[in-house]
Amino acid sequence: MLKKGDLINNRYEILKNIGTGGMSDVYKAKCHKLNRFVAIKILKSELCEDENLVKRFKVEAQAAASLSHPNIVAVYDVGDEEDFHYIVMEYLEGKTLKKVIKEKGVLSEAEIYHVASSVLAALSHAHHNHIIHRDIKPQNIFWTKNNKIKVMDFGIAHIITDKTVDMNQELTGSVHYVSPEQVRGLVPKECSDIYSLGITMYEMAIGEVPYNGDNPVNIALMHIDGQIPGICERNPEISQNFETIIKKATEKKTINRYSTAKEMLSALKTAYQHPEEIIKYTNVDSDSNPTLMIPKNDIKQIWSKSEYQDFGGEKDPYEKYIKWSAVLLAFVVVAIATTVIVSNNIKNWIPNMVQVPNLVNMNVEDLAIRYPHLKYAVDGYVYHDTILRGHIVEQDVNANESVKEDSIIGVIVSKGVEERPVPNVLNFNYTEAEKKLLEQGFVTERILENDDIAAIGNVFRQLPAADTLLPKGGIVTIYVSKGAEVKLEEVPDLLNHPKQEAIAKLTELGFIVNVIETYNDQYEKGRVIMMSIAPKNKVVKGSPIDLSVSLGKEFIQNKLEFRVNSPFGPTQESGILKVTLTQNNSEKIILEREVKIDEFPLTLSAEGTGTEILTVYLDGVKQYTRQLIFTEE
Repeated sequence: MLKKGDLINNRYEILKNIGTGGMSDVYKAKCHKLNRFVAIKILKSELCEDENLVKRFKVEAQAAASLSHPNIVAVYDVGDEEDFHYIVMEYLEGKTLKKVIKEKGVLSEAEIYHVASSVLAALSHAHHNHIIHRDIKPQNIFWTKNNKIKVMDFGIAHIITDKTVDMNQELTGSVHYVSPEQVRGLVPKECSDIYSLGITMYEMAIGEVPYNGDNPVNIALMHIDGQIPGICERNPEISQNFETIIKKATEKKTINRYSTAKEMLSALKTAYQHPEEIIKYTNVDSDSNPTLMIPKNDIKQIWSKSEYQDFGGEKDPYEKYIKWSAVLLAFVVVAIATTVIVSNNIKNWIPNMVQVPNLVNMNVEDLAIRYPHLKYAVDGYVYHDTILRGHIVEQDVNANESVKEDSIIGVIVSKGVEERPVPNVLNFNYTEAEKKLLEQGFVTERILENDDIAAIGNVFRQLPAADTLLPKGGIVTIYVSKGAEVKLEEVPDLLNHPKQEAIAKLTELGFIVNVIETYNDQYEKGRVIMMSIAPKNKVVKGSPIDLSVSLGKEFIQNKLEFRVNSPFGPTQESGILKVTLTQNNSEKIILEREVKIDEFPLTLSAEGTGTEILTVYLDGVKQYTRQLIFTEE
């Protein structure tokens, strides 16, 4: 199996696997030569060992590549590289008809007409080019996002019937739609495709196939002797005309079906566009006119009326026989003579007839060289997605038809893929940009990148640039903004650094700093003891970082009661008393108010640590000091 980035033929870059079947893997790829997406089908490696299968794979793929029709998936290229063989096809977005039926259950008559008429147009083109699909089924019919119907896998499906080992799933998938003649092992015809389409139309109308069973053999036999169930009674929304068309398409005998896709398409158009007209059909080999046994007596009566009555009396039958023989002999002689005369002069009144060759896909400039006696006229020029510029798209007389020798064949010539100016989608939201490009017929490739200016989701660059001429279906790459690039910065290790130094360093790197101070026995006061983002981590520039800074060792204060004696003299009875505690040149006031002599001795309390100095003031004059010892932690 191939992987993303692999290059085939130095041209097709594998992007991803989009499907796997019984005989092949399918990939989405990019064609660098024409700058467009394609689908590449790779024949499975285990099948490459069968030389006959590989040969048929190539022949049938090349036959499919010769088809050019809007309802057929285009085949661009066929080749092999190293140990695998591949087909390059048109890349489509949408769903298979099988998936649509599973999702919707049943389809409306308008939807059935849309699908069936498109498939019939494709089959008509293929049958005209002597290619029979052999495997028409919902899995091989694709419904694109822009409501187009495409038939897939032309000329490849029948190969599966040659390889029965390890392919039961693929065979089972097809046996629900196989024609009776294919079940019998006969060579499929154009009407075999019509039968399979009829079964597909039944499934669209009812939501399930008409024949089902536990194994492929039983299902296959039902196609030979089973009867298609009624449609209108199961789905009243389907008209009787549509049921008639489906039943005629699925007749067991080929002679009773539509002889061509064109004939069936005509009937389908009548049923849909003129529902008031009633469509009828009769089996040409039916027993509506059975053989009759005539008794001998009735034969005698017939003879008597024919031989005697008309001649007016009895006559000898032998005599009449001689007379009639003479007349017959004379007639034969005249006929022979006439034939001789006509044979001698027939060349004078029948013109020379020639067979028209297939001119589609041929360079119009090569016609005079390849067919020097062919007379042709260019009736017009059209753009075409798959046929090269200067090559023929259509001819007004089908290939292999006979025309007079001097007839002029009208042809339509391709102008190549239509080129259009790429619209300007800069600063568009990517959804609007892709919609605008799709409306102009372009395919988009989206790449997400950072951009400091463009809003998230907006296009800030496109390739090719606006107004560049690009073929229809070409790829326009749009670069969509993911916003400004997120820049990461490594957090430095600032543990045990001074607070101011740490703040300065983090600010310089673009971080937002918050300081939280706390007591700590291990770090000196003013040192960083913890960071909210661990050192060496990378975070977005501008992120906040919390620094925990030490307040030093925490001392637990104890409460102590003490007595203050009266500082008054013999005659003083009141005054302003001030009591303070001092430690390490830090003073705190315990009491400062007017007191009277009768309040003493005065009991006070205070909280402190270690040893502190008690000082007593009266009217602003220091009276005495003493030590107070608080119990430490």
